[in-house]
Amino acid sequence: MSEANTQSPLVGVQQLIDQERFDEAESLTRSALARDPENPQANFLLASALARQGRVSEATPFMERASAAVPENPNILDALGQLYSGEQRYDDAAATFEKILSVVPEGPMVVQALLRRGGAFAKAKRFGDAAEDFKTVTMMAPDYSAGWHNLGNVLLHLKNSEHAVDAFRKAHALEPANPFILYALGRAFLWTGSYDESVDYLSQAVARAPAQLQMLSYKILALRHAGKREEADELEGINDMIIPVRPGPPEGFASIDEWNAALRDEIVNHPALTSEFKNRATRNGAKVDRMFAQNKTPLFEKFETQMRAGFADALAQMPRKKDHPLPLEMPGGYHADMWANVMYDGGHQVAHNHPKGWFSACYYCALPDRVSESGDAHEGWIEFGGTAYDYPEPEDAPKRQIQPEEGLLLVFPSYVFHRTVPFSSDQIRISCAFDAKPLI
Repeated sequence: MSEANTQSPLVGVQQLIDQERFDEAESLTRSALARDPENPQANFLLASALARQGRVSEATPFMERASAAVPENPNILDALGQLYSGEQRYDDAAATFEKILSVVPEGPMVVQALLRRGGAFAKAKRFGDAAEDFKTVTMMAPDYSAGWHNLGNVLLHLKNSEHAVDAFRKAHALEPANPFILYALGRAFLWTGSYDESVDYLSQAVARAPAQLQMLSYKILALRHAGKREEADELEGINDMIIPVRPGPPEGFASIDEWNAALRDEIVNHPALTSEFKNRATRNGAKVDRMFAQNKTPLFEKFETQMRAGFADALAQMPRKKDHPLPLEMPGGYHADMWANVMYDGGHQVAHNHPKGWFSACYYCALPDRVSESGDAHEGWIEFGGTAYDYPEPEDAPKRQIQPEEGLLLVFPSYVFHRTVPFSSDQIRISCAFDAKPLI
């Protein structure tokens, strides 16, 4: 018998995954599981292939089977904990990383498990527990910048800004060119009132990581606090970089009203409509995610075509500002996925930005009468500017409120903080938003 015939059919699957040949990897591992459903290697590799494709909820049961078969394997436990974190099951993730600490007495994997468990605690808003894990990391590995960086982040959440700055400074001394540490220092100085230093570090961060546009949100705040209003206004662009367009109805619809009525019905009757928002900005509402992906319908396909055309129209109208860090063209194209926010009586969105976006867009297909009848209260309107996430607001921060209209598409830089003013009505408000993200 040749050597090739004696090899496991799973030999080479990890290489396929590394090469992003996921269909081949999935086929081989599923064939192996058809013969032996509890095979830990096949379960691990199939889960890994699914997770690499973003199919986290599909991957988790297979990784759980692998872990059940080999319960003290730290690599499987680490992968399972990361999947739990990806599903926002942070308590399960923390408990899984705890198991690693019980089976691995020392070494780099202990530091990694503490970092991951601390991260799960932080995402679960257990900041005190997270701080303890990160402090332990800094004692075990004082020359490892990630321990200091993560410790600084949770200390900011604990409102201990002075000690957060100290932690970030230690991380910066270890990695002086790391843009994310520069970014962390800049945000921390917003809390200590050291605004010129904040501007300096955030400017360095933006220069080193120009694709990380969320950094601009905090540079704008720092500039305003430092009294540099004109520079902040030019960068933020709430007066000239929020572009309204009114796309026409898709083919097959006689009017925009007819189209909006069909879109509204498709959203409120979609099987993926859910009121589970977790860490989202929406309050008292429901959502349909991934309207241009797994939740796409034939009508949503028309919607995508309409939105891409409207977005292109808005970008064409966007002012070209010399030396502005936001690129207006992406030669490689962009990815966009739409989600619908359905808001009920008292619904609103708290102030936020879209940290992973380039430009964002919001389309209105159903609005309560209260939006146009509330007068100076501006109920249900969208407001741009100001601050978010409890960061201190500058005294002179300008804001711009825009009244939504059915059929209106607003396009704006993703880094601009914005919120929805709460409204009172028994009629629903539906806005559909997407982030355009460059394909790099």
